[in-house]
Amino acid sequence: MQLLLRRIIFPYFMLICCICHSETVLVEGQITYSSLVNGALQLKGDREFSVQIDNCQWQITTREKIPRLNLPTQYQTTCDSSNVYVVIGFNTNIQQSVEVQSILRGKISTNIVTGTAAKSLNEAAAVVFSDIFPDPVKGDHFAIPLWLAFASTCYLNIQTNEMLPPPFPLAPGLDHRTSKMKLKASWQQFNSPPFLPQSIVYHNDGYFYLPSNGKFEKKQYPPPYNEGFTNATFKIIQTTNLNGIKLPMAIEFTHFAPLTGGTNNGQTIAIGKYEAMVTKIVANTEMKSTAINAALPLKSLVRDERIRTNADTADGAIYFSKDGKWLTRNEIIERNSKKIDDSKMWAKKFVVIFLMLTTTLFFVFLLRRRMF
Repeated sequence: MQLLLRRIIFPYFMLICCICHSETVLVEGQITYSSLVNGALQLKGDREFSVQIDNCQWQITTREKIPRLNLPTQYQTTCDSSNVYVVIGFNTNIQQSVEVQSILRGKISTNIVTGTAAKSLNEAAAVVFSDIFPDPVKGDHFAIPLWLAFASTCYLNIQTNEMLPPPFPLAPGLDHRTSKMKLKASWQQFNSPPFLPQSIVYHNDGYFYLPSNGKFEKKQYPPPYNEGFTNATFKIIQTTNLNGIKLPMAIEFTHFAPLTGGTNNGQTIAIGKYEAMVTKIVANTEMKSTAINAALPLKSLVRDERIRTNADTADGAIYFSKDGKWLTRNEIIERNSKKIDDSKMWAKKFVVIFLMLTTTLFFVFLLRRRMF
């Protein structure tokens, strides 16, 4: 009976309550990622963030505090409750010396000292795929802990098997959505709207993955970690109440790995940590007049993974948007069909031209034989 309440009745009760208490919320703050090696800080990244939530739709934007050369400066991840749109914007307005501008915008002039800055071919790179949670490989890894903290309720409410998508790459290049990999997890949600997670513990099953001939081979950790271990923890450190809804003010997400020489699977070491602090919250029903949408810069290179070219990979249709508009599935299918038809037409033209040339040459050869 308790299992029935927990896995069937309670999630739908929370979903109904969530809809009843639905209110568009805008959250702003700062997030830091620390990469750790043997417990020591190896690399640190700081970004400003904003999260907009409207029931099961959400948008997460992170920005580099200090723009860096040849690197993206803004990441925007948007979900319309059925698709996820990731837009990675490049810095095309950075004020640097002429030679730096030339390199930054992808074109080095003949005279790098006095040459003029070249304009970038595309202002952003984008990807769209069918899902309701962000991908740590295909987009912004900073978006994962922010999604868990502010926008994961709709997803968690429908989970009944205590399995969640990996919040970090399990192996370089491994596509989690294509392989449908999930990690065993346990979580607790707040008992007040919007029922966000209070804490989550991700459990490794005792295996890791290695690239092998274009695929990934599953290998077991040596004892004692072959029995599994805690792979990551997420927790809310501080909350606030606004208009009857409970929202995080401080969050912490830590990624763990086996400890070298460990004698039990409880001995792990932190290899990565996210810490986020909220600086501003706006809850305004008038914000609903502004729908959450994925803004695409005028010139963007887009990969649409909803149209798969290979069932075993995440390869999708690639197109260049010059007007800031996403193509629909039907538009992409029509576009690809036109490309195929054009290819067939040119193939037919080539065959006709080839036959005409070979026929002409044959008659020329016969004519020359008669002449001699």
